[in-house]
Order: sequence, then structure tokens, then C-alpha cells
Amino acid sequence: MGKLKAFESILLFSVVLLLVFPILYICRVLDNNTLVSWRWVFDSSSVAPVFIWLLAAVVFAGLISLRLPLEKFSSPVLFVLAVLMILPLWSEPELLLDSGRYFIQAKHLSEYGLSYFIREWGREIPAWTDLPLIPFLYGLIFKIAGETRVAIQCFNTILFGLTLVVTARIGEELWDKETGFYAGLLLLGMPYLLTQVPLMLVDIPVMFFLALALYVFLLAIARGGWWIGFSILTNVLALLGKYSIWPMLLVLPLSALVYWNREDRAVLNRAGVVLSFSAALLVVLITLNFELFQGQLDILLNYQRPALKLWQEGYWSTFFFQISPLVSFLAVWAAYRAYRTGDRYFLITAFFAVMVFGLQMKRIRYIIPLLPLLALMASFGLQAIREKQVRRFAGLIIISYSLIIVNVGYLPFFRTTGMMNIMQAGRFLDSLPGETVEVYALPQSKSGGNTVLAIPQLDLFTHKKMVSRQDWITEQARRQPSLAPLLFSWKIGRPSFYTPDPAEKSPPLVVIFDDSLASTENALGSVIGARSGMRQFVSESGVFRFKTNLFIFF
Repeated sequence: MGKLKAFESILLFSVVLLLVFPILYICRVLDNNTLVSWRWVFDSSSVAPVFIWLLAAVVFAGLISLRLPLEKFSSPVLFVLAVLMILPLWSEPELLLDSGRYFIQAKHLSEYGLSYFIREWGREIPAWTDLPLIPFLYGLIFKIAGETRVAIQCFNTILFGLTLVVTARIGEELWDKETGFYAGLLLLGMPYLLTQVPLMLVDIPVMFFLALALYVFLLAIARGGWWIGFSILTNVLALLGKYSIWPMLLVLPLSALVYWNREDRAVLNRAGVVLSFSAALLVVLITLNFELFQGQLDILLNYQRPALKLWQEGYWSTFFFQISPLVSFLAVWAAYRAYRTGDRYFLITAFFAVMVFGLQMKRIRYIIPLLPLLALMASFGLQAIREKQVRRFAGLIIISYSLIIVNVGYLPFFRTTGMMNIMQAGRFLDSLPGETVEVYALPQSKSGGNTVLAIPQLDLFTHKKMVSRQDWITEQARRQPSLAPLLFSWKIGRPSFYTPDPAEKSPPLVVIFDDSLASTENALGSVIGARSGMRQFVSESGVFRFKTNLFIFF
């Protein structure tokens, strides 16, 4: 009977998996994600390949779940799986203009050194609403490994793999080893999350530091000792990652209350020490850089908060299209299971729901740091299934679904976008003679973004020295509306390392624009000069208003 029940459960999960994609495909008009909406990613030609791969995934997951006790080797399995699933995505282009901002910040450290970075952060180094930790780490990578995107991708992939391991350790601390393992595994069941790992953004490192801060804090309040000092350090690192992390760190005092035993005040005493010292160090940092923090908080309150309403996405998009709906359903089931069993530790992971729904955080990019908590919720729900083989099968088909959606849908879509032009142009520039390349960016006619932010993105993909003769903050920049969605792209002046050398004569010229070759030639006129060679990179998806077509004259 036990085997028959297990078989029936596996069959049920298989049917659900095979129904999920066609249902979501039919309802894809509900997906209003601003980067990978299913309205753009999937068409009628992609349905059959996805369905065939899903069938293969069911068979493969069934065979693996019979023989391989993956949960016995939790940390190695999670880390290796994370790396294997992310490596194919290294071929995707940089998808957001924000990466140009982080590249500029990091390059200041690699060009001028550590002391310059610390001294000039928020002054010569444009900081916008960014905090310094992640650009600092990226700059160190550039300084040590060279200014290559592969080094950044390697770093982020490692941090992502470690996030799975840390999430598993949190689950083990709250419940048991198997619950922790499946929490780490279910992080791989979020297609959108996987696409963000290879990008030069701050979201993946910030997710790691938040998860690490929570894990070390749990150890500190439960065991004391040197964990208290380590917890203070990890808290400060998380606080220096991103402003949106600050309210998320309220999960720490919540955890202390959940762990508190009325007969033993040690937990609250340890938590008080950790939180007090962490807050004190933050106050010192703010005091030493008061004008910078004051300016950034002003932007957050008077621009970022109201402007984000222009970029809203829906919960349907986030929890059914960009996160596997099976993960979402398991998280809901977990809440019911926790209510029935009276499990108080579930309250720590339920902080995810408090933040996301209580604060109306609808854009998935801004809830990325909290996704380990969602995975922990879903794993707790998965443990309601008694048969170990069925749990293993469910976990495997969830990550298989995510892998198929990303590689059959998202990755091919990314390769049709205008950002792919930048990647291809960078590789072509490396094949040209000489060390220097001049770049000229023409205004966008339909987008509110500033084309000059594509210059540092191009710099990321080539070993050539980039120079730019044009002013980056122009009269057009000063006329931007106060709530323009891409206002940050107009607030960054030309960094000194892009200043041209007067002695350099007629280096290859790269023109970045969103219009035809004729208008480009008319706009530049004699700047193109006698350069006779020309190579163009003009593919575009037709979805995004910000376009990055490139012509290279040499």
C-alpha cells in the first residue's frame, strides 16, 4: 500500500506539472513583469518544445528519486546544482541599465585604488541611492582578476551557490536537515531568480548577505560565544548592501522573540548585544557620512518611493509566472500546516509574507533578498508529504520546470534584445588593432533612459580602453521630470577615466543609438571622418523602448 500511495502521489505531481505550463501560457496576458513577461517570451512555436522537455523531466526525476538520496549530501549537492544551472546563463547579456552604474563605481576602485574609493564614495564616485559594499567587492575583483565580466559572473555564481547552502543551514537550525535541504533546492525553482545571477547587479550578493546575517544571528542567540561578534559583522555587511535590506533585517528581532524561552533570558540578552552593537556601528557610519546618507534618503523618500509606482508588477506575475506556482502553493500549504501543528519557528519564515504583502512589494526584483524565506516556507509545506521518494520527486520536477522555462524561453529571448548588441560589439572590438576605442552615444527618441549608460556596459565586454568626448550631463539631462523612471541615468557625469587622450588619432569609433544609419551619419558628420570600415549590431526584440544599436567605424 505504501508503494502504491507513493506511485499515486508521483503521478499526481506529474499531471500537475504537465498542466501548469499550458495553463500559464493561456493566461500569459496576466504576466506584467517588466523584463521577462511571458507575453514576450513564449509564443505558439515554444509550446511543443517546453512540453516535450517537461515530459522528459518527469521521467528523469522519477528515476533519480528512486535511487539517489540527494538530501544526504546536502551542501555539495546544492552548490553543484546551483553552478550547473547558472553556467548556461553566463551567455546572457547585461539586461538592465543599472549594471552600467555599478560598473562605473567598481572601476573607480580598480583604476584609482582602495583609499580613493573610500574617500570619494558619494563625491567623485556617483552613488545615487547605492551603498558601497557590493561595488567595493566588484572593484576588488577587477583589481585582482582584471576587468572581465567572467570574474563578476564567477563571483555571483559562487555567492548564489552559497546562498542555497546557507538557506539549507537555516532550515536545519529551525527544523531539520532534510527541510533545510529542500529549502535550498526550491530556490532553484524560481526562474526569474536564476536569470539575475550572471548580471552585474547587487541583488544576488545582497540576498546572500541577508541570508548569512539571519543564519549567524540564529547561531548567536542560541549558542553565544564568538558567534555574537560574527553576527555583528554579518549584520553590518548586510546593512551596507542595499537600503531595502534595512527593514528586512527586522526578521532578526522577530527571530529572537520566537527563540525566547521565558525561563532563560540568555536568548534576549544575546540578541540585545548583537542588535545594539550593529545599530551603534551603523549610527557611527551615518554620522561620519551624514550629508551623503541624508541626500540618499531624500532621494529614496521623495523620488524612489513614488517613482516605483510607475514600475509596478502584479502578484500573479511574481508568484505564478516568475516563481514556480508549485513553490507558491507549497508556501501557502505550509502556512496551513504551521497553523495546525502550532509550529512557532514558521513565524520567522512567514516574515516574507509580512514584508511582501504588508508593504505591497509587487516588483519581483525588490523581493529577491527575501526569497530564501519563501523557499523555507515551501520546504516546510513539502514536509507534509510522508514518503521520502515523493518529496524528492517533487523537488526535482520543480527545479526541472525552472530550468526548462529559463533555457527554452528566457535565454533565447534575451539573445534577441538590443543589449545583446553590446556583448557582440565588445567581442568584435577586441579583434581590432589598437588599444583605444572612442564611443559616442546618441539620444533615445522613445525611451526616458540616457544612452551614455550603455558606454560602461560596453566597457565591461571589451579589453579596449574606452574614451568619450561628449558631456554626459547635458541640457536634456537637466530637463528630466522629477519622477522619470530612469532618472539615475541622467545624474551620472563622465568619469575621468573616460577622458580622451589628445595624442590619440582616429581610434575606432563606436556609435550607440536607437535610429537608422542615415540619421547617425547626419548627426555625427565629420566625426566619422575617413574611417572606411563599418560593422553594425542592430538586433532588437521590439519589446523595450530603450534600444542599443551599435555601429563601429574603423
